[in-house]
Amino acid sequence: MRNRISTMLKHPSWRERFPGLSDLSPKTTAMLDKRARTICLKQGTVIFGPGKPAENLFLLVSGTVRVQRLSETGCKIVLHRVHAGESCVLTMACLLAFEYGSAEGLAETDIETVVIPRSAFDEMMGASRIFRAFVFEAYSKRVTDLFLLIEDMAYKVNIRRGPRLCSLDVLCCGFPVPR
Repeated sequence: MRNRISTMLKHPSWRERFPGLSDLSPKTTAMLDKRARTICLKQGTVIFGPGKPAENLFLLVSGTVRVQRLSETGCKIVLHRVHAGESCVLTMACLLAFEYGSAEGLAETDIETVVIPRSAFDEMMGASRIFRAFVFEAYSKRVTDLFLLIEDMAYKVNIRRGPRLCSLDVLCCGFPVPR
């Protein structure tokens, strides 16, 4: 599979993977179809990286993307995986906050993704209540999942021993540990 880009969405069946977009107005749907594009990328392709601005919202149609962070010592920590029917919460957060990325997104398999450029993302966020709800629902689900994971870890690890354990480079891969 070669990396390829299509500039206009001719087959909007990809929306079936994203039910939150099914009720978009005809105007927003037309904007999405005109300005978004599909991209097919090969396994191993770096999709985004740390220190770079978020330029697009990615809606993964097929495949898996691994979102990871590298420590100064070269240790990789997998933050989460994005599967078909999802989008990367870190990219979404960077788009919403106009921040630079802090992680790398790597195609773990061959992928197909719909890419919505920042200008279209911003315009649809301002113009479409349904698109806003889609974005914030996806974002809040990931944040809720994160808090549940933290809570689960807190109960599994003795809180008093946690900071000592995390100070080991083996567990935290050289990332600073909050005290």
